[in-house]
Amino acid sequence: MTNEKLLDAIGKKSDAIDKQFQSIDKHFQSIDKRLDSIDSRLDHLEEFAEVTRNGVNVLIEWTEDVSNAIRFSLQKLR
Repeated sequence: MTNEKLLDAIGKKSDAIDKQFQSIDKHFQSIDKRLDSIDSRLDHLEEFAEVTRNGVNVLIEWTEDVSNAIRFSLQKLR
C-alpha cells in the first residue's frame, strides 16, 4: 500500500471514528438534559417533603396537646 493510499485509509477511518464520537456526544447531551430535568424535579420534591414533614409534625404536636387536654378534662369531670 502506498503512503497516499495509507493516509487516505487512515483519514476515512478517522472520519468514521469522529462521526461515532459525535453521535455519542449527542447522546450524552440528551442524557445531561434529562438529568438536569430530574435534578430540578427532585429539588422541588425535597422542598415539598420538608414542608409536608413540618406540617405533619405540627399536627402530631397538636393532637398530643388536644389528647392531653381531653384527658385532663375527663379526669376533672370524674
